[in-house]
Amino acid sequence: MVELTPGDSNEPQLSTLKYNWQKIILIIFFIISMVILSIYAFNIPAYKDVATSYWTLDLMSIIIILTSFTLSSVFKIGDLYKPILYEEKAFAGKFSLPKNLKVILFFTIPLIIGIYFFFTASTTPSYQIATAPSYQIIEPSSSLGLLLDIVSTYAEDFLMWVTLLPFTFFLVKFLLDRSNVPKSFWVAFVITLFLFPVVWTIYHTAHYGLSDIVSTQKVYMTGVIWTGWTMFTGNPLLPVFMHAGNNGGLDYGSVSKTSEMSFLMWILILLVIIATVFYLRRQGNKP
Repeated sequence: MVELTPGDSNEPQLSTLKYNWQKIILIIFFIISMVILSIYAFNIPAYKDVATSYWTLDLMSIIIILTSFTLSSVFKIGDLYKPILYEEKAFAGKFSLPKNLKVILFFTIPLIIGIYFFFTASTTPSYQIATAPSYQIIEPSSSLGLLLDIVSTYAEDFLMWVTLLPFTFFLVKFLLDRSNVPKSFWVAFVITLFLFPVVWTIYHTAHYGLSDIVSTQKVYMTGVIWTGWTMFTGNPLLPVFMHAGNNGGLDYGSVSKTSEMSFLMWILILLVIIATVFYLRRQGNKP
């Protein structure tokens, strides 16, 4: 049985400004994704419009974060706004999990799920979250399209789960505090859990179109799962890996042979498990 250790703060926190190497990696990848999208927009005409639209999402994230942080810190409007990147303590900063278990739950499992979606999205339509956008593939290689899938979905995920999710919570809690609602943090927590997936569904429908009601329901329910994961664990890795796996698998599978996809999927999953065990053993041997 896992014993949870209470967090340092008596007040629940959706996210903090404490930096760790996981947050730094996510920020670095965000910067790299902006650079890659810029290269696509200015140097590859076939991808110009797509790359520009996703680069704009990255820019929106920066503007929202800076504006919200300025309003909350300088002008003291509501609680301090903080984007969600990777928190050391789960469940609103109240509990810490053992380090080994945290690596398995918060990184290895989401990565395996992402790999699974990548290899099944193109071959098993029932597993698809929703139909991915159709990109103009530059023949003879699909690598350019696959890379664009990865950086573009990360732009969406950074805007949604890192930026807008805590902003929605920040706004809901601010309104509850002004109305003197008791336990406003937890009330805002529950409201955001079901409200933000509506924001995600509206964005997805506006961006990709309404293909069918079933697809929209999938998008909303996936949004509930991803919102719950991000708020409870304090990191967006599950939506990042699942989203990239779904869209990348659909795009890559459309131009690739699928006869050996299943075998390769299990090889990659096995390598992830071996790498996790190796990492945990090395960490355990450190003084």
